[in-house]
Amino acid sequence: MLGFTHNLEDLKDSEIYIITVPTPIDKDHNPDLSLLKKASSMVGEHLNTDNIVIYESTVYPGSN
Repeated sequence: MLGFTHNLEDLKDSEIYIITVPTPIDKDHNPDLSLLKKASSMVGEHLNTDNIVIYESTVYPGSN
């Protein structure tokens, strides 16, 4: 079943997570990864072995 949520309680029984967040840039054109990191941390609390996490964001290749 496919579902969309922002409620952390809904995540506990999932096996595949798709994280979609914006990645704004600052005045120097550096990406602000804070939203991506926050979403990753939130999902990470519910991950189990063999779960899959897919990211959809505007992060450029090679960013850390």
